[in-house]
Amino acid sequence: RVTAQTIEFWQGRENRLHDRLRDGLSRRCTALLAGPGYGKTSLAARFLREWEGDSVWLSLDALDGDPWLLFRYLTRGLREHAPEFGSRTEEVWQDLRSRPEEVDRLCDLFISDAEESLGAPFLLVLDGVQHLEASPASTRALRRLLAYLPGTLHLILIGRSLPEAGLKMLAAEGAVDVLSGEDLLFTREETQALLRDTFALPVSQETAGKIHARTRGWPTALQLL
Repeated sequence: RVTAQTIEFWQGRENRLHDRLRDGLSRRCTALLAGPGYGKTSLAARFLREWEGDSVWLSLDALDGDPWLLFRYLTRGLREHAPEFGSRTEEVWQDLRSRPEEVDRLCDLFISDAEESLGAPFLLVLDGVQHLEASPASTRALRRLLAYLPGTLHLILIGRSLPEAGLKMLAAEGAVDVLSGEDLLFTREETQALLRDTFALPVSQETAGKIHARTRGWPTALQLL
């Protein structure tokens, strides 16, 4: 749940990171990768609230290892904005339900429908993408989706880690922007502004520097403070 205090807490850091996310929209994918307590999900949620386009958010868990279900969830989300999405290939989708091993065809149908039905840019968010690591089929689907993602879609992957989906190669090619835990930390200046402006603490620059060094700018530590 996003409260006014939460928004105020993250505001200074998010001004910097939202610029980074906006710049990354020119690529195929943005990946937010860090451990717990770095504010990955809240950062993406705040960015979507300010973004003027449409988005679909899918929260994954350990049971989301079936690529057919993965694409069906995404299809249902897109249909809320584009009702005709997937209608052309609905019968094929139903036929493939009993043959989830045809991962490439599932992915190709989704990509084809996106190219046919979507005019405006969409953001697809997969939160908890580390849960796909246990499913070779879903990992394969993600790899193919990233390789052939149409220009109307931008993928945002949020998680503690990523399955091997060719991201390193795509990042080297400039197709993926990866924000790691180091990028999500508060800078020294952001920590000082947080203490003085948000928390209204009359701390000296030296004290703010010591607090930043002690917490390393980790969001959860600063929020506990």
